Amino acid sequence: MNTKRTFAKFAIAAIGFCLCAESVKIDMRLNLNNEDPKNFLNTSLTTTSGTTTTSTKTKDGYDAISGASKKHSTKLTSTIYLDKSNKKIMPKGLRALALFSVSDFSFIEKDGLKIEQDKENPKKLTITFSHRGNSYKIETDEKGTAHVNFQKEKNGEIQNSFKIKKKDADTADEKNGKNAESKENPGKDVENRQKINTERGKRGAVVDENAEEATPESGTKDGDGFENDGFDDTAQKVYSGRLKLSLKSGIFKMKGTLKLVEKPEQKKEEPEEKKDGQEPEKTEETPGEDGKEGSTPEGTERED
Repeated sequence: MNTKRTFAKFAIAAIGFCLCAESVKIDMRLNLNNEDPKNFLNTSLTTTSGTTTTSTKTKDGYDAISGASKKHSTKLTSTIYLDKSNKKIMPKGLRALALFSVSDFSFIEKDGLKIEQDKENPKKLTITFSHRGNSYKIETDEKGTAHVNFQKEKNGEIQNSFKIKKKDADTADEKNGKNAESKENPGKDVENRQKINTERGKRGAVVDENAEEATPESGTKDGDGFENDGFDDTAQKVYSGRLKLSLKSGIFKMKGTLKLVEKPEQKKEEPEEKKDGQEPEKTEETPGEDGKEGSTPEGTERED
């Protein structure tokens, strides 16, 4: 029996399985205070063929000796994050956030990860961080729920809690369907691009002298540079669902299930109907200072 050939066939089958997973369960734990071997990223991929339903579960954590995740979550999540045509079908920021739990603790500081609770409602969280030139922002609702391409049944509104501010030359890898493996082999990445600062108090803390300080934008107003981080417009199916996020005593948790669904379409508002044969009332715009019509302002395994 050719062991290498058998393993290769299994690996190819596993990747194919991930690409067509009908649902993905995510369960993660991250200690924001210090290195913690209890951090984990557990995933469960489910697919159905005929009357047979198969579930593949992966329990992963960070391996301090090898400097990588134990079960290679970077590669696993890359098969879920993009479809067979390399179209994004889940928020890039969701994948990036999940991988913190299976990465070296130093990435929390390096990427400027901040998880803030609302002063009046601690369940409501705002998460910001930057990675590889992109800035990310995730905002939950009052109950601590993060929506992922979730479409309301009543009015058809698409809810997505994930935002991204892309770097100028973003996605060379994404367009080619490639993912840099710096987090899958962070030891090599550190050797090539970073150096260890032995004066730092935390073991394994990494200093990147060429990296800019992560300063994600704050606020939720339109025009702050952030855009929706959901899915590619040309994707056929996308992952949709709701995740429960929580923060207690510096321990961040995220858990929930995403299902592969037909890409939701935002329902267009119906034009105002005529009343008694009259034209719909028009709203006059206030001219600007230049006399022109005014305009309304618009509202470690890290490789993604």
